[in-house]
Amino acid sequence: MIDYVSFAPQIVCETNKNVLERIQLKGLKYALNLAQTTNSEKVYKEAKIDKIVDRSKTLTKKYLNKAMITNSLIQNFVEDYNNHEELDEGALCKKPPRKTILSVLKSDEATV
Repeated sequence: MIDYVSFAPQIVCETNKNVLERIQLKGLKYALNLAQTTNSEKVYKEAKIDKIVDRSKTLTKKYLNKAMITNSLIQNFVEDYNNHEELDEGALCKKPPRKTILSVLKSDEATV
């Protein structure tokens, strides 16, 4: 399993997510002695782990929930985002802005 900063896979482009996923799958197939033609769902089920993007979301949510309890700066940051998310999403940008990690999580679920 690839070890990574929990929020990184959430904000990288699709191409890079796919590269990370392929690397992890190839490593898991090798570690579990599975044929390279084994489909990804079977590999993840056999390994009992989530895909990189799914695990990343889970880890990021856990981190933010814990950090909001123990760190007033992060709590203020999340509250400010929830109150004024249009500013964080680049309403004033001339080009389409990149999504922030909070908007990625919020679009996935309204738990942040």
